[in-house]
Amino acid sequence: MKAVSKVTKLRFAFSALAVFALAGAGASAANAQSNRSQNDAARAELQIPLDRPVGVEGRLAQTLWGTGSEKDLYDMRLINEVRRLARVPGAMRNTKVWTTRADVSALAGEEILIQIRSPLTCGSLGCEMIVLSEASGSPLVLLRTIGDTIDAPRMDELVVNRGSNRERAWRLRSNRFQQMDKR
Repeated sequence: MKAVSKVTKLRFAFSALAVFALAGAGASAANAQSNRSQNDAARAELQIPLDRPVGVEGRLAQTLWGTGSEKDLYDMRLINEVRRLARVPGAMRNTKVWTTRADVSALAGEEILIQIRSPLTCGSLGCEMIVLSEASGSPLVLLRTIGDTIDAPRMDELVVNRGSNRERAWRLRSNRFQQMDKR
């Protein structure tokens, strides 16, 4: 009789351990799934349609963003942006770079507009936007701002987030866009 009860106890202990191990594995799987869900949500936030318009109205309404890359940031000598993204593990993987070219200033040639969309560069006002000119032969930053859209109603004038309560206007002066007073 004692032998039977020892076997029963061993079976019970083994079953309890197996259930405990499965519960732990289930919790680990749930945590992994939760982490994946959070990462997927962050990526989905950054996904926007290809060939979306740069602006809502004005000269840039017919201009479309195209996909860029980390290489575009290096080419435009935006090293600080690359370093900031590189400091956070996985940030570059969740970053989208959008670029376009348009003539928005009286400087020679078209300007380069870059939008950097990542958890580090986007917030309640929009995502980081940079306007550069290559008129001097090397990239010169004309404007750094944050927004969802950027419009050029007139040459040498840019409006960020037109039509929203976050609208800001900029005018080119001395090879830099400077913020204008509220209209």
